[in-house]
Amino acid sequence: ARADVLVATAMNEPARADPQFMRRIERSVPLARIGAAEELASVICHLLSDDASYTTGQVIAVDGGATAR
Repeated sequence: ARADVLVATAMNEPARADPQFMRRIERSVPLARIGAAEELASVICHLLSDDASYTTGQVIAVDGGATAR
């Protein structure tokens, strides 16, 4: 698994405190915001659940629409 967009974590808090950095990130994502860890976690939980038992070999973009550009 990999994350190609910024997700709010304690590790990147210093970078997120920079308003210019955040504006640049927000302009690059169609939803105009960074992701929340919970948003990624909900997809992972779904894939680990029985609800996804017939899901195989998929790439699921959880990126606020960044790959749709």
